[in-house]
Amino acid sequence: EQARDQLDNQINEEASRIKSLDHYINYNSTLDKEAKLLKDIKQNMVDVCRTIGMKGDIKSKPHLQLLLLIENRLEYSLTQIEKLVDMTPESLKEEERRIKDRRQKEKVEAKTKEQILSQERKAEASRARLEKPIPKKVGKPVMGRSHPPKKKVEEVKVEVKDEMAERRKYFEGEIEDFQILCYL
Repeated sequence: EQARDQLDNQINEEASRIKSLDHYINYNSTLDKEAKLLKDIKQNMVDVCRTIGMKGDIKSKPHLQLLLLIENRLEYSLTQIEKLVDMTPESLKEEERRIKDRRQKEKVEAKTKEQILSQERKAEASRARLEKPIPKKVGKPVMGRSHPPKKKVEEVKVEVKDEMAERRKYFEGEIEDFQILCYL
């Protein structure tokens, strides 16, 4: 009987060892499950961070820091939503008008900048043309087109004798001479 008791004690000890090993195995398997669960949670947090527009090395950050970043982003988004909810239709129209004015100013500024750049480019091109030396003509000069030959036309002078005109000339010359002599 003692041998039986000893065997029963040994069996009970082995059973308790098996239970402790089972507990250890279960503990390790739960640790593996928890590690896998933590890894999945971290991946979900990284996906959320990327979805909300965060950039950089997100995977290397610890869980708590990722949660803090997500929380800050949520608070910012909630304040923006509250501002929109609190706005009245008049204030919405005013905000819309301000945004439209701002866009218009940006368009005008962009247009003036573009015009200034265009003027600067034109001035620079003009300066470059002025500084460039005048190209010298090389080689034989191009012959111009010759004029067509003209025929010489002889003019026929017809002299019509006008006796009265000749007499006037003659007498006018004498009268002038006479007047000149009178003054002397």
